[in-house]
Formats: sequence, structure tokens, C-alpha cells
Amino acid sequence: GRGVITEEDFYNTFIKDEIERYCMNAFPTICEEFLNLANDREYLPIQFIRYGEWVGKSGTVHMIAQDKERNFLFGICNLHKGPLKLEEYHRFLQISKETHLSYDYLYLFSLDGFEDAVLDEIDDASNIYLVDRSDLQ
Repeated sequence: GRGVITEEDFYNTFIKDEIERYCMNAFPTICEEFLNLANDREYLPIQFIRYGEWVGKSGTVHMIAQDKERNFLFGICNLHKGPLKLEEYHRFLQISKETHLSYDYLYLFSLDGFEDAVLDEIDDASNIYLVDRSDLQ
């Protein structure tokens, strides 16, 4: 007789990884939407008039937004499961340097939050904003 595949087996085999990959691919779009809504409501430290994604050799700044005074806001999304790790944060800073622009404000998005080491390093930097799952709901 042929084995019957349970719904759970089917989900775990064919869907689970794809859903996670799909959600992570969609995450920058969600972050962009968050920043656009916040901008429309004037919740951000700048009122941006234009924005775009920047793709470099070693990574992506998911959103670079600029106001009319040429202040820059960068938005970067953690595309991995789990809290944002310190080395990943450092990689983001490196990628940001490659843009040859300097951000006035940095928004870091991570669904599962941020490792303590990241929180310790950012400490009370007044121009870095951390956004996790609870902020996006």
C-alpha cells in the first residue's frame, strides 16, 4: 500500500520553507510601506520627497529617502530569521558606506528583534530607530 501523506508532512515538505522565503522577499516591501505611511503622517524625523533602493556589490540599502534639505534616511531590513546579529549590523554599516552618502537617520527593521550586542552598541544613538514585529502590526 501507498503511504498517506499527512497535511503536516505536506506543509513541512512543500510549503514551510517557501513561505519563509516568500515572506523574507516581501519584507522590504512591508518596510517601505511602513516608512511611506509614517512619512505621510509626518511621524518621521524628516519629511521625505523621494526615495529608492540602492543595490551595491556587497548588499542592498532597501530604502534611501531624502527630504528637500538633502537630509537622508536609510531603511535596512534584516532578511534572516531570528534577532539581528551584531555582525549583520556591522555589514549594514559597511554597505551604507558604499553608497557614498551618509545617513542622518537609520531605520533598522528586524521581525524578530535585535541581539543585546546590537542594542548595546546602538545604545542611545538618537538617529537610529529599531523596528520589530510589534511595531509593524
